[in-house]
Amino acid sequence: MFGFLKPKTSILETPVRDVYEAVIARSREPVFYIDHGVADTVDGRFDMIALHVCLILRRLRRAGRSGEDFSQPLFDLMFMDMENNLREMGIGDMGIPKRMRKLMKAFYGRAGAYGDALDLEYPRGRENALTEALSRNLYRENIPKQETLEAMARYVDAVAADLEDQAVENLVAGKVRFAALPDGKGE
Repeated sequence: MFGFLKPKTSILETPVRDVYEAVIARSREPVFYIDHGVADTVDGRFDMIALHVCLILRRLRRAGRSGEDFSQPLFDLMFMDMENNLREMGIGDMGIPKRMRKLMKAFYGRAGAYGDALDLEYPRGRENALTEALSRNLYRENIPKQETLEAMARYVDAVAADLEDQAVENLVAGKVRFAALPDGKGE
């Protein structure tokens, strides 16, 4: 009856979904949890997804109008997925808005911290700032060894650089690739 109120194409059926699924696949890589000390918890999984989405949104923001037009649906899909996951975990309708506000605030904080670090010109300063941002946002209370933090910082820097090298036309067509996974063993 109210079909005219629905958008003609759902974000679930677009290249946005392809990009988001690539983020989910990358964020689930065991190397992050086994070798690099990311907590294999709901929070740790959120942090890995947020990290990768932040990097993609940063690239899209730098691409002009076409990137900006793709950014909002990607953000919306991420948080629609987060809300669905909260519901599946048994969070009731009354608790969802509070949890979603908390997740969004966390996401924006992470986006700012990672973006500020990546905007630094000097590679060593950028790695130090990324190490600090990752320590606070990805690892929280479970700070790994320094070499693990540095490996993750290099990974984030490599992903950001790789995304910059990808044509925005490919990203908005749902084709995204990520830099190689971090190497070495961590805590």
